[in-house]
Amino acid sequence: MTNLSNVAGFQAPAASFGVFLGNTVDTHNQTSSTGSSNPQGSTSYSGFMPAAAPTASNLRTRDTFAHWSQWRSGNSNASGFTMSSFSVNRSTGQITAVNSNQNVWYNSSGSALSTTYLIYDPTHGCFFSGGHNAYPGYSSHVFGYTYGRVAANGNVTGGASYSNADHGFNGTFCGCLPSASGGTNYFLTGGYNNSGNYAGNRVISASASGPSIGGFSNSGSWTSSSQGCHHVFQPDHQGYGTNQVVSLHATSFNNPNYGYRYILKGDSGLTNLSTYYQSSYAADVLGANGGNTVIHNTNSNFFYISSGNSYSLVDGYPDFSAQYNKGKTLGVGDDCFLYMGDVGLGYVVFFKMDNSTRQPIKVTRVPLVENGEKAFLPNVSSVQYFVVYENDTDTHPKWLVSCNKITGLEFTITSTEITVDFNALKA
Repeated sequence: MTNLSNVAGFQAPAASFGVFLGNTVDTHNQTSSTGSSNPQGSTSYSGFMPAAAPTASNLRTRDTFAHWSQWRSGNSNASGFTMSSFSVNRSTGQITAVNSNQNVWYNSSGSALSTTYLIYDPTHGCFFSGGHNAYPGYSSHVFGYTYGRVAANGNVTGGASYSNADHGFNGTFCGCLPSASGGTNYFLTGGYNNSGNYAGNRVISASASGPSIGGFSNSGSWTSSSQGCHHVFQPDHQGYGTNQVVSLHATSFNNPNYGYRYILKGDSGLTNLSTYYQSSYAADVLGANGGNTVIHNTNSNFFYISSGNSYSLVDGYPDFSAQYNKGKTLGVGDDCFLYMGDVGLGYVVFFKMDNSTRQPIKVTRVPLVENGEKAFLPNVSSVQYFVVYENDTDTHPKWLVSCNKITGLEFTITSTEITVDFNALKA
């Protein structure tokens, strides 16, 4: 366990900030139905994502999310991709099933399931899912992808395609930071091309009209090593500075060269960052309200892209982001972040990013509940976290939404009031 008091940026404020969570308001249990007999999914090939924000220029207006699952049915000789959406009442925290059991596609002539990931954009509800499954028109495993959009009301539209590419890893990732004023977002996919087994990506443009799928581009001519990266945005801020990374993907180039491909603000083109790491490291990309971004990877480096094919390390970040807990940081407004990877130990870690130095300040361990640090939330590895705001102009959110995968098709959603005094933490 990290001793935060020995970390640059750590503060030990008075206990006046309180505890992180109050009462659990509602719990919603659901099992998605696919229309097939005895469908089988997996927690590895399922997850959760946000629907489109009702007002694209203000992400604090969002209250709807969706569960996704890639599945197969041996009994029905079928495969498919099913989504079920739910909303959280912004005033009361009550959870309501909105549009359940929506099949993005259903293949009645093949039962096959394997590695599948999903990447989404933070504004418009667009998503791309690459995998190795029985896609429509095929009776067994092939490389392909699913694509679509979850509208603000929870309705899903989309489809699927054979590609002979796009397979490579599991998980659910926010694929980019949001562009200014609710404009078009660009994010990178991942996986590899089955012709040569070379890692690569696509560029997806995401807008209110849905995703536009770019062609698959090999990163190099070496290995198939590829890994998704998660992007942590601030709900009260959209738009980033010139030459700031807004989408990042971990990939491999030429022996022994691992690194990243990225997209800069206002650009849909790709740039390679050669790091010469020994592996393809996942990363979280954190966005600050002042327009700067910083990257934290599973090689325990905090850095930012300084120019072209180079990067600058940032000192002062505590090592609370363990290698196995990427994707567990939340943006909660005003450049404040919560690291959720230690909830099993009974606390979250609060920090604020200094936009000019890109260093953490006000680093504080916040107990989850009253009467000390008590572990009660589900195993962090199976849970995705989102926040919901009560009002469109609030600085910080009202509700923590914990989304827990039980099986590939069964899930539990919990809404809990956030009671911590953010102003005291920032003081």
